[in-house]
Amino acid sequence: MFGLIFKSAAAILTLAGGASHRDFKVADLAFMAGSWEGKLQGATLEETWLAPKAGSLLGMMREDLDGKTAIREFEVIEETPEGVMMTIKHFNAKMEELPGRMLSRKLVTLKVDEATFESTGPEPKQKLTYRKNGKDGLFASIELTRNGQPVRLDIPMTRVGLKADH
Repeated sequence: MFGLIFKSAAAILTLAGGASHRDFKVADLAFMAGSWEGKLQGATLEETWLAPKAGSLLGMMREDLDGKTAIREFEVIEETPEGVMMTIKHFNAKMEELPGRMLSRKLVTLKVDEATFESTGPEPKQKLTYRKNGKDGLFASIELTRNGQPVRLDIPMTRVGLKADH
């Protein structure tokens, strides 16, 4: 028991304080792996992350509104010389790229079961945080600017099994 407590305390100290962005590893994001579902502004969001492997983590998200797919999102998180980077690309229901919707974010804060990414491109700064919420929960928070005003979108998600409609 003492060994587990000591390891947990060491992990918090190592990740939250003193570790540089280049020290972060994709393997530390294993808490994100799984299939998750949540609601945002009337839409159902389904997000799935594969387990970290070979320095990368792959994910996808589907946003359904009124029973129809509105947006598809594909994500990759990978270790680079600049640190752990997340690249996100959005597509509409017809798989057409949404202009200006390729986003790049850098992992800037890492705690046990919590990771925060910040945008690195020319767009207004955005922040995306994932946090494990109990055994079967994942919480996502997006901070961005819309029409010159700061906006925060909180998305509590629950672990789900993969579904098939047939």
